Amino acid sequence: MTDRWLDAAYDDYHAWKGWRDERDAEGEVTRALAELRMADVPPPARLLEVGFGDGAVLKRARALGYRCAGLERVGAPLPEFGTAEIDARTGLPDRFAGEMFDLIAAFDVFEHLTVPDLIETLRGLAERLTPNGRLVARFPNMASPFGLVNQHGDITHLTALSPGSFAQVARLAGFEIVRVANGATVLGGGRGLRALLKPVALLTRKLIELVLSFAYYGRVTPLSPSVVVVARRRG
Repeated sequence: MTDRWLDAAYDDYHAWKGWRDERDAEGEVTRALAELRMADVPPPARLLEVGFGDGAVLKRARALGYRCAGLERVGAPLPEFGTAEIDARTGLPDRFAGEMFDLIAAFDVFEHLTVPDLIETLRGLAERLTPNGRLVARFPNMASPFGLVNQHGDITHLTALSPGSFAQVARLAGFEIVRVANGATVLGGGRGLRALLKPVALLTRKLIELVLSFAYYGRVTPLSPSVVVVARRRG
């Protein structure tokens, strides 16, 4: 049963998060679409986004030619989705029982679940994925010291995940990992000096990542604050 404190936290979630300006919001959509492309499942594939939030990613994906559906565990689907030809539903993956998808996406969702709930959710999603389909997930990267702020800066994050621990959970649910990558970066957004220095900052981050990953792991390892995994059904 969901604790009352968690219900209260979600009731206040949008107010606590605050609203971003339009350029930041556009950057988040661009980032998500770049991460969708990591799965190499282009339109007109059927796409299901788990935890679609304000629906911005689904609306853009629909415009690109994806056949879109969305799933939220709580709340009501956005009313304008009916006119956008997006099938949005509330509940667990069994709300789409009997339907199949070529691509399933979950951006910053799985860290909000407990391990038992995550395994149950992944099993339900595996049943909804076509044999050649892909699951794309982004979550705070606990294999990196830079992921700590993302994970521990939100009390609704119930499970800390790394690529390794997610692979273990995914295997229990019938998936196998086919790709692990840094979260996508977007050069646009920001103003003034911040916008000018962003390419320099990204290059510096990449150099630091190369040094640290070789020093500690002996190989190139994603060390971005958020990591993206692509998985397929086993067997």
